[in-house]
Amino acid sequence: MMWQLLTAAAGIHARGVIHRDIKPQNILVADDLSAVKLCDFGLAIRASNLPPTLDMPGSLDARVDAWSLGCVMASVVTGRSVFNALNDPPDEELFAILRVLGVPDEDAWPGFLDTPFAVSWMPKLDLRQPSVMRDIVPETALSDQGFQVLSGLLVCNPERRLTAADALKLPWFAHQDARETTLLVPNKAQALLAL
Repeated sequence: MMWQLLTAAAGIHARGVIHRDIKPQNILVADDLSAVKLCDFGLAIRASNLPPTLDMPGSLDARVDAWSLGCVMASVVTGRSVFNALNDPPDEELFAILRVLGVPDEDAWPGFLDTPFAVSWMPKLDLRQPSVMRDIVPETALSDQGFQVLSGLLVCNPERRLTAADALKLPWFAHQDARETTLLVPNKAQALLAL
């Protein structure tokens, strides 16, 4: 499943298109699970039409799709949203993400701790909190190689996040067959429908 989704994303990105709305509801799964496709390109945009952003370099490029694919992957593996902030305001969503992934330090995301969000939330942030993602997605649910893909897609700093094309080069996909969609989830279609 992830091989097909990442291949689709890498394909549209190579053509200069960013989907910008990858989520379980925009993923079609064949009844026999032989094919997985992205749909609903209503928010898609050509990368060349994006405005430049001065505050968050890389925040409006194809890596937004990579982040979304990481969220989908985590949800399929766990059967739920790993950040549990579906209806929260944007600041609360980011806080929920940092509770799971840990607060990036200056090495991981230069300048993050100086952003208005970090400054305003500093009293609530545990700057030493490590990522708890592996606790949420244990090795019994996802192999170390699969977790390498997941954790590479879910990097807060967009400039350090894997692209879809880079994720496909990782060892987890080394022997991937285009027809193989196994993610150690018994019924992937049901897992997507439950989200």
